[in-house]
Amino acid sequence: MTSVDDKYWKDLSNDEKKAAETLGYNETIWDGDGDVAADDKDWDELSDEEQAAAEKLGYDAEEWNKDEPHEKWGEYEWDKLPSEVREAADTLGLDKAVWGEFQKDGTGMDVDDLDWDELDEDQQEAAQVLGYDEDTWDDE
Repeated sequence: MTSVDDKYWKDLSNDEKKAAETLGYNETIWDGDGDVAADDKDWDELSDEEQAAAEKLGYDAEEWNKDEPHEKWGEYEWDKLPSEVREAADTLGLDKAVWGEFQKDGTGMDVDDLDWDELDEDQQEAAQVLGYDEDTWDDE
């Protein structure tokens, strides 16, 4: 996630808007945190023009290819998760009933509204098992 990800469309510079449009965004998609086709591509699958646009938005190959934490285990059905991942999810308030919500957008945890430093040690360890660190947790 880069600093422009937290901006509304109206707050983007003209260069940032042009770069976002090159990647397929418009105001509605950007402000609604929608997805565009470029989001599903790895860095090396982007055209030169798309890579240049992504760079204008603060991305490099490493940042672009970084999965959102909920995507790390998002392809797994609850019953197919390794036991340590299910236990970590349970520590954060996730269960089979809300797993689909988490798979979709990373929400559904009892601790969604807490910052990293408000999590206790067990919750931080559980979050790390799910792929979070302090930066990615606080960005969600």
